[in-house]
Amino acid sequence: MSGDDDDGNSLGWQEDGVATCRASTGTVGQLAVQVIRTAQQSPTSVFLNYLGDVAPMSNEDLATEIWAEVQVNIQIECPTTEEVIREMWDARNYTSVANLTTALTIWRDDFCDVLSKVQIIPLNFLFPTVTAVKNIEGLNFCDDDVNSTDLEITDCTPFGSDGDMALALHGLHFAEWNEDNQEWVSRVESIMVDQAFVTFNILNDTYITINLPPNTGSKNTIVVVDITGASDLNGKVTYKVPEITSVVGCDDISYEPNTNFERTSECPMHDDNDVRITISGKWFGDGGILSGGLASVFVGIKRCSELIHLQPIPDGNGGFVEKVSCNLPGGPADNSWVPLFMLTKDQFSTPQSLVKYVPCVRGKYYDERNEVCANCTSLSLSLSTLSLSLSLSLKRTNEQTNKHINRYRRNVHENRRSSFMH
Repeated sequence: MSGDDDDGNSLGWQEDGVATCRASTGTVGQLAVQVIRTAQQSPTSVFLNYLGDVAPMSNEDLATEIWAEVQVNIQIECPTTEEVIREMWDARNYTSVANLTTALTIWRDDFCDVLSKVQIIPLNFLFPTVTAVKNIEGLNFCDDDVNSTDLEITDCTPFGSDGDMALALHGLHFAEWNEDNQEWVSRVESIMVDQAFVTFNILNDTYITINLPPNTGSKNTIVVVDITGASDLNGKVTYKVPEITSVVGCDDISYEPNTNFERTSECPMHDDNDVRITISGKWFGDGGILSGGLASVFVGIKRCSELIHLQPIPDGNGGFVEKVSCNLPGGPADNSWVPLFMLTKDQFSTPQSLVKYVPCVRGKYYDERNEVCANCTSLSLSLSTLSLSLSLSLKRTNEQTNKHINRYRRNVHENRRSSFMH
């Protein structure tokens, strides 16, 4: 990465721990920021968060709204941590809108390192609130403890539940009891998981069932929207991390000794050979725009281009083998196995050393900086010179050692002869 930004600031590596780059466009939500180098990637601990077309409400505007309403509940969500808090604000405790603005700024800055999302909630409003997300009893589209009260459910299948009801939302104020008809009337207008609308059934004011949409990634927000437009963002769904079990596509196929995974070798060093590789495994997602988008595959530090998701095939055990294919990037001709891994939204698979490139011929070495096989002439000459110097040095050392040994033997012989004569 090189060049300048719009203000003339340089892009690229600034020093060992600092790099500057452009932020690309993105979908609404949280996307991982990764620093990748050969065989290593940084932890997924830093994120870009795309908030959509409408910026969060400013503190000045929020203070004006509270001043007009006098007493309201304010709920804020931190985009970088996805934490949510709610607090009651009373304009009568402040002398002016400016004074209230200062207090709101301190509150929001202490809670979040960026401008938080805001909802204004009337005091007497029965706000729909999710308190736990679980599998429907008897189903296992995700992994969870039947006795847990967690707001996040994890290890969900990226295939989803094919429209069937799969998850149970436990909470408060989902419905109101209609005395005349003796039935529960839903207060919920719609429910989304990430960007996908889901079907739902209201059983009572504390229990909703929903289907699990196909998706990938961690901490996808369950958005429960009330008939008044207010929403609850407490529930989260985390899908399974992708797993890779084989790679084919180059001239030679073998098996990784420890895992018996299929791997490919004799791959061309340069990326202009249009070699397509096929990666097999599970939990890749379907590549849909509303279900996590396309997966990304990296071979070493380079991204595999023109990736497509292939039709899953049955594995004979009731499951499926998922496949993607892509154009193989160039790589090191140093006779080493290169790690390959997959990224689905913000989740990385475990790197597997499953690709090897054609090594440089004898008399050449792989120049990693320029990505070419370079001549070993100067290196060979240096080694020859070093070898000759070592040989001469060893020869002189041996000659000196032999002289000392001969001198020692003569002294011993003369001493013995002198003692005998006496």
